[in-house]
Amino acid sequence: MSFEIRRAAAGELVPALRLLEEGLRGGRPLPEGFVDGLRREVAAGRLEVLLALSGEKAAGLLALAYRPSLASGEVFASICLLYT
Repeated sequence: MSFEIRRAAAGELVPALRLLEEGLRGGRPLPEGFVDGLRREVAAGRLEVLLALSGEKAAGLLALAYRPSLASGEVFASICLLYT
């Protein structure tokens, strides 16, 4: 089985959200206001979602949050979710 890894743009979060809803929330959808907030964070570059795709189906994801580091005085990325 082969996978394609790709960055999800703000308007391309549906496969990632579907994977999380099915795997972590028992099929319950995320609240629309929360989803809108995720889209804004991705569009602003403060959140990055990388998808592992098998064909058209999402098989895993990595979400990186970009934040300022008080220690270095620069922006760093932290893993806020890894799901397979």
